[in-house]
Amino acid sequence: MLSIIIPCYQYPTFDLVEELHSQCSSLAIPFEIIVKDDCSKNQFNNFKINQLTNCSYLISPENKGRSITRNDLIKQTKYPWILMLDCDMMPSTKEFISNYINRIENQEDVIFGGIEYQKNLSNKNEMLRWIYGTEREAKSASERNQSPYKNFLCSNTLFSRKIFDSILFDEEISTYGYEDLLLSKEVINSGFKILHIDNTAWHLQLDDNLVFLDKVEKSTQTLAKLILNKKMDWQDTKLSAYYEKNNNNLSFKVLKFAFKSLNLKSFLKQHLLSTKPRLKYLDLYRLLIFDQNYHQLKNQ
Repeated sequence: MLSIIIPCYQYPTFDLVEELHSQCSSLAIPFEIIVKDDCSKNQFNNFKINQLTNCSYLISPENKGRSITRNDLIKQTKYPWILMLDCDMMPSTKEFISNYINRIENQEDVIFGGIEYQKNLSNKNEMLRWIYGTEREAKSASERNQSPYKNFLCSNTLFSRKIFDSILFDEEISTYGYEDLLLSKEVINSGFKILHIDNTAWHLQLDDNLVFLDKVEKSTQTLAKLILNKKMDWQDTKLSAYYEKNNNNLSFKVLKFAFKSLNLKSFLKQHLLSTKPRLKYLDLYRLLIFDQNYHQLKNQ
């Protein structure tokens, strides 16, 4: 009935698998849980996963990235429904699996359960990622269903296996970001439907501010490549849609000059690494970094 796949990198995943194993076992359903480690230097106690029934922990001999690892996992599954989870997630309720099983009976195509973040943050050095997650990612199902594919993440998602007969993750994406959005776009274009429900999992691991900001920069490069290669349209993200509309405005040209030649870049970065970052400054930073990456790639 259910295959659960978990790509893993540098994270202790046994507790997640143990919880999923307990929930599946209590329902007495056919299931398998497959974890694939993308050549981590530290496997923690993840080898214990192999001691659980119907569970396996595999290690890639080389680092392949998220898209290839996910595709490899998909190809190894045997059941008609595939639940994809990130390794740093944890079900927020004991009914997590049963909530998805109940939806299987309705023959949905893709179901995203949503993400939750802890209400209190203990490490102030993770403030930027926490604020971004709580304000931009932790949305109710009703909010997410207003733009189903734009609010889609694969960190807690149930798929009908038939989808992967024709669609897989784009393995040409070698830099960080947007592989989930590109997959969801292909799902919609192929006639499948994405449904959002309230069946959340906690996102436990938060990047520190510097790491998250680096990922933000890399994601704008990925977006620029996808648009230049015509795999995504300008209107597919708020960032690219705003950029296309305002790129030639005088006020935006002034901002680009200030970002490149004055101290605007340093000011924004200093603010985003502070203990009270504001997302409007992150949006501006992303926009101006995207501009640099887009023109650099376009002129290559």
